[in-house]
Amino acid sequence: MHPATLKLGGLRPAQLRHMEIGRTGAGGPGPLAERAGVGTLVLSHLVPGAVDPVSGRTRHAKAQQGYSGRVVVGRDPVRPPIRRVRRG
Repeated sequence: MHPATLKLGGLRPAQLRHMEIGRTGAGGPGPLAERAGVGTLVLSHLVPGAVDPVSGRTRHAKAQQGYSGRVVVGRDPVRPPIRRVRRG
């Protein structure tokens, strides 16, 4: 997460620190999903939430960097369909 973006959400200092440590920015999951062979990357639990200065298009573009699969930017109350994959 970008600290300046988090501050716009009105979070207290302890909450900001928690978000900085425990979350990844939109550009982080793409390369990880690519290495893991994930077919669809769903971005969820987006912060700062209701007061969000970052557009879905921006999040999508950042997540797509380093990732060749499909990217879905989650938003409440949308629930993406999940397909069960049967293995071996």
